[in-house]
Amino acid sequence: MNGEAVIKNGRLILDGQGAFAQTSPTAETLTAKTLETWVTLPTLDQRGGGVITVESIGGAIFDSIVFAERQKGKWMAGSNNSVRTQNVDGPAETTKPGELIHLAIVYQPDGRIELYRNGQPYGTGYAPANEKAALHTFAGGKSHLLF
Repeated sequence: MNGEAVIKNGRLILDGQGAFAQTSPTAETLTAKTLETWVTLPTLDQRGGGVITVESIGGAIFDSIVFAERQKGKWMAGSNNSVRTQNVDGPAETTKPGELIHLAIVYQPDGRIELYRNGQPYGTGYAPANEKAALHTFAGGKSHLLF
């Protein structure tokens, strides 16, 4: 735990001021993967927040579930220098403060990226334009997760 990050009633609570949690290095190598989380938003006015991220140690390369970085109120698959990031034209978030939202991003073996919100497709899936950046392999022992 870093900053004011705490676990309360079984949930990780972050203060929005730099608090985060970080895992130890992953034991497994991750290529095709699903990032999945339950999250509550205290306000829909926040911008550019990563919810869950897998990254190389040092942070040079990452994939992340991100809220409102490019488009206000919308979810996206964030990545280093936006190499695997595209707007997916999902609807703007309408959840009430404190209401749980389930999010998942699936990174398919063929490089296609699909987003889901509460078990339903969110926007339109895509294959990144840059084929070399389509699916990054995060090496075991050299990557970790951030919340």
